[in-house]
Amino acid sequence: MKIGFYSRLAADGIRKNKRLYIPYILTCIGMIMMFYIISFLSTHKILDVMKIGGLTMKQILYLGWWVIGIFSVLFLFYTYSFLVRRRKKEFGLYNILGMGKRHLARVLFFENLMITGVSIGGGLAMGILFSKIAELAMVNVLREDITFGFSVSLVAVRNTVLFFLGIFALIFVETLRQIRFSKPIELLGSEKTGEKPPKSRWIIAVLGLLQLVIAYAMAVSIKNPMTALTVFFISVIMVIIATYLLFIAASVALCKVLKNIKGYYYRTNHFVSVSSMAYRMKRNGAGLATICILSTMVLVMISSTLCLNLGTEEMLRSIFPRELMFQVSLGTSSDKLDGDRQIFLDLLSESASTEGKTPKNILSHESAQFAAKLVDAQFDYKDQGFSFNESEEYWSITFISLQDYNRLSGSNESLEPGEVLIQTRNGEYKNEQITIGNAPAFRVKKQVSGFEPAVFIGLATFPSMIIFVPDLPSVVEQFQDDKMIYLFWNYAFDVGGDDALQTRVYEAILRNSESIQKGPIQPWEWFEVESLAEYRTTSYSLYGGMFFLGVLLSIVFLIATVLIIYYKQISEGYEDRERFDIMQKVGMTRKEIKKTVNSQVLIVFFLPLLTAGLHLGFAFPFISKFLKLLGLDNTPFLILVSIVSFLIFGLFYILVYRLTSQAYFKIVSDGKRE
Repeated sequence: MKIGFYSRLAADGIRKNKRLYIPYILTCIGMIMMFYIISFLSTHKILDVMKIGGLTMKQILYLGWWVIGIFSVLFLFYTYSFLVRRRKKEFGLYNILGMGKRHLARVLFFENLMITGVSIGGGLAMGILFSKIAELAMVNVLREDITFGFSVSLVAVRNTVLFFLGIFALIFVETLRQIRFSKPIELLGSEKTGEKPPKSRWIIAVLGLLQLVIAYAMAVSIKNPMTALTVFFISVIMVIIATYLLFIAASVALCKVLKNIKGYYYRTNHFVSVSSMAYRMKRNGAGLATICILSTMVLVMISSTLCLNLGTEEMLRSIFPRELMFQVSLGTSSDKLDGDRQIFLDLLSESASTEGKTPKNILSHESAQFAAKLVDAQFDYKDQGFSFNESEEYWSITFISLQDYNRLSGSNESLEPGEVLIQTRNGEYKNEQITIGNAPAFRVKKQVSGFEPAVFIGLATFPSMIIFVPDLPSVVEQFQDDKMIYLFWNYAFDVGGDDALQTRVYEAILRNSESIQKGPIQPWEWFEVESLAEYRTTSYSLYGGMFFLGVLLSIVFLIATVLIIYYKQISEGYEDRERFDIMQKVGMTRKEIKKTVNSQVLIVFFLPLLTAGLHLGFAFPFISKFLKLLGLDNTPFLILVSIVSFLIFGLFYILVYRLTSQAYFKIVSDGKRE
């Protein structure tokens, strides 16, 4: 036979099965487009010239590159199995009519060649077309200057073409393997595979439910943010496995239960839908579980990254009470700086005056800071070895004098010897005493709030506690032998203006401090300066990058969810068509068929959405802990974002099912053969 014959046969097969092939090809184009865009952005020159945040964004995009790549391999293999299963009957017929496996391989080769060419060509064209929009979106998220001009990354094109050529080649080899080891009679009956009376498998269902309960308990019991990632990763794996077990085994059991409810089962719309579902749940439960997992991933990514991106400014203001913050080490005594404070104040004023500004909203006080491990109601500041043990909680401890507290907060508190006031952040301390090492315990008079320290806390990796004491030097003296606690002079102020102006003042302070340190006068032995403007750029590059990647991955997972839903409706429509043909011949009307379809959708196809919402609810404690780890502590806002995300996704999910159920109804009701 001539090569043209096989190519025409392949093209004819795609055309006749366009209802199956067009969505698959469009999905391939979408996957390739997203892969190219991420590869294009990860190698973009704008990230190389960014002073702050460029490397962070590159790392985030590189991670996304791997995630989309691995997901593309798994998902395209999974979805192509729908096509192969539908075409096996056709290939079996060709085989019986005299076409050998070698000839079928040639037909499949040309089919895959056509799909590969259209998919890669279309995907690259769409990727190049939308890459500029993606670039502008990324620049806007990172708050960088917009660049004009259109460019194509040859490296991204090469990576995309080679990667997806490999995927399509593997799909072709796997299809050949299935055809090679299948007998003609097996190919003809492939669509009937699995239509055996299903078994309930109660043991598997119970094990899946038990595993899900344990995973939920692990997720909601997370207390220490440092252990949240490790524990939650284990619980996520357990939830995924449990979801598959429940949808495969428990769904069959559910159909059995519905059959035993006489008043429900023996109705026209319920009888047909429950019976047909019971037969295919053994095979298609995995598809429903996949939809559930993908939906959960979309909800978790969108709610968490959106909350981070919208709450970045709130987080920044919580750790930066002023625009510029300084800390000077005093060693174990403040006397050594008393004569030189004016040098430091002159440096700040001179640096601000270069931009026509003067320091305002000043916060100034002394403090003593250290990190400690809370073990059995006692803080251990000597053992600084970190471990991911849930029983060990690390705290950032800061001592500030009661005099500074009253001065800065406008209070008039008093303390007896041994008494303290405390203020906590990102953690709770409920004990009536505070024991640090072998020093005498402090009695907690009461907990206060609202005090703004001139101390840079940074990301909320640990809970923090400020302890207000009657005499700060005497407290430091208790720990002087251990040389673990030192005095600091903290000074913070605003200059006003935009981030660029603040950054220039910040850089002037660094330059001026270097010149003083090199001179004959060295008033301090350690000095640190932190800038809100600089930290804002770093934060937006991290959180904005995470949000940007979350949106891209969510689009990919949404495409996958839609395609799986569509193929489930189409494949099940072809399977159910003969049953509905028979039912129409014995008197079932199209209206009754539509009621049956709606009943089937309500029973099964909304289970993934409801289960995804349940997964999101139990994942909420981890999401909250994770956001605290990154510096955002606003639970009500996270709850609001999660609810809105679920409602919007639910509307999208309903819309997809309304559209795909119409395709199912058309197949089972018209009785046409394709």
